[in-house]
Amino acid sequence: MTGVVVGSMAPDFEYFLTLKMSGQFGHTLLGIFIFDLPVAIAVAFLFHYCIRNTLIENLPKTWAEKFWIYRQHSWFEFFKQHYGMIFFSFIIGIFTHVIWDAFTHRHGVAVENIALLQDSIELIQHQVPIYKLLQHGSSLFGLALMIWMLSRLQPCALNFRQATLRARCLYWLSIVILAIALLSIWAFINTELMFKIGHVVVATIACGFWSVLLVSLMWRHREA
Repeated sequence: MTGVVVGSMAPDFEYFLTLKMSGQFGHTLLGIFIFDLPVAIAVAFLFHYCIRNTLIENLPKTWAEKFWIYRQHSWFEFFKQHYGMIFFSFIIGIFTHVIWDAFTHRHGVAVENIALLQDSIELIQHQVPIYKLLQHGSSLFGLALMIWMLSRLQPCALNFRQATLRARCLYWLSIVILAIALLSIWAFINTELMFKIGHVVVATIACGFWSVLLVSLMWRHREA
């Protein structure tokens, strides 16, 4: 599952590293193998070894109980035993992203060659292209499906030991403060991009990820 999920985001990691919605190398065939795949593997290891356990401990109790069992999962051992399947799952995720982009972006191959995707429909007194509806509609559908699937996970209270309320509040407050600080620095450096929604969204997601990573590492060091 990690491979498919991280792989499906990998072509956009180029944006998150540069903090700008520019660059298409991650969406090319060469970029898939020399950028997307290595970076996706690195992100998977960062999540499992630097973020996962600390994040689970600081989730609200209902969700922490659902994910608690995964704290014992050794990603490295699993990777060694099933590396072929994991590589394949990364590739599936990456290609799924690239193929779907072809149907949901203005300059996508499918959009440029299928007239129906270029048509627009009126939505709340605005003309919205079909490809845009597919792009944002699929995102909302995927989010709803993910929430539904996660909500069906059964809680596992075995050796359950959640962080204290004070610690959880401090953890999330630290993430928010650091993310705002990083985003403010980005805005100061990139004043010309401050009012371009695509760039702001990319920068916000990237700053959020780096904040979760850095704060989680600090928490692990504090508890060591």
